[in-house]
Amino acid sequence: MKTPQETDCRRTSTSFMFIGCSDSRVSEGTVFNARPGTFFTERNIANQFHATDANAHSVMSYALAELGVKHIIVMGHYGCGGVAAAIASAPSAPIDAANGAVQNWIDPIRAIFQTSTRPEIVELREKNKLLAKVEEPEPQEPGFRALVEENVKASVRRIATDSVIANHYAHSLATQQ
Repeated sequence: MKTPQETDCRRTSTSFMFIGCSDSRVSEGTVFNARPGTFFTERNIANQFHATDANAHSVMSYALAELGVKHIIVMGHYGCGGVAAAIASAPSAPIDAANGAVQNWIDPIRAIFQTSTRPEIVELREKNKLLAKVEEPEPQEPGFRALVEENVKASVRRIATDSVIANHYAHSLATQQ
C-alpha cells in the first residue's frame, strides 16, 4: 500500500495556477484551505507576472500546455512588503547586489504608483511629495491598499495579453472545431 506522499508523487493535474506573493503569511494552501496538488504555483515578491521573467513564463506555459490548467489566479495581499517598498524612497547609493535585484523587481510597481490616476494613489503620491524621505506606509493607508489592487490588475492584464495565453486558446479553439 502506498503512503499519501507516494501517491501524490504521480504526475499532477490541476485546473488552477496560482500566482502569489512570496510572503509566507499568505500561502495559497492556507488561504484557500487547499490540499496539496490543488494549485500549480508561482510565487514572487509582490505577485508580479512579466513575460520577460523566464521562471514565471515557463510555469505558466507548463501549466497550460501540460497540466490542463483552465484558471489563473493572481492574488495580492494588503500589507505587501514589495508594494510598500515601491512606495518608499529608493535606498541611497551605493546599493548592494541583493538590494539592487529587489529594487529592479519592484520598479514596475513604482511605475504604477507614479502614473496611476486612482484617487487614493494620487492622494498618497501628493502627500509624499512634501517629504524628504518617504517611509513604507502603514497597512491601513488607502493609497497603499489601492496600489496592492492595481498591481494585481497589472499582472492580470499582462497575463491576458501574453502570447502563451493567446496561442494556447487559439489552439484550443481550433481543436474543438
